[in-house]
Amino acid sequence: METNFFQSLAALPAASNSEWVVVIKQLENKMIVSVLYKDETCGDSARKIIPTLNFNDSPIRLDTCFFPDLNTAFTGTFEIHSNMEHYLKQQEIAKLNAKMVKDKNKPVKAKTEGIAEENPKTERERKYEAAMKEADELEANGKHREAWMKVPEPSDYPEYADILRKRREDLSKVIFPPSLF
Repeated sequence: METNFFQSLAALPAASNSEWVVVIKQLENKMIVSVLYKDETCGDSARKIIPTLNFNDSPIRLDTCFFPDLNTAFTGTFEIHSNMEHYLKQQEIAKLNAKMVKDKNKPVKAKTEGIAEENPKTERERKYEAAMKEADELEANGKHREAWMKVPEPSDYPEYADILRKRREDLSKVIFPPSLF
């Protein structure tokens, strides 16, 4: 009996410290084979929700399709583990930079491995700032109703919800002054 099972398994593009769990259950004319790939070097707990890959077929069919199907299925898993690890490293760098900003120290220089840095302001932030600037200009020109209309909805910017509600409340007091009757 000649087999190349372990050579084929070693040929898969898995991480060097990864672990394979293979469970085989034999039935009358078929086998159930469950395969789980574990890469403990990846620190993200999301890796734990990747399910086992199950094969349920005759031994002859498993001989022909097991490794091609395994390679196809786990190629995505290998990439996910790799991307998760890269994400965690970048997240740690971002945390360090944020801490440095709070401490008003020099920013941490990070190796980005050829990845372009993101613009500091997103399109969403630019829209918020433009709307608030326009509201300021309209209010300065005495156009309080138009300014109230230009203040963004608090539900669209939950991080600024309190500021936006206060701004609308202040403009409402000018537009509709309180009366006793």
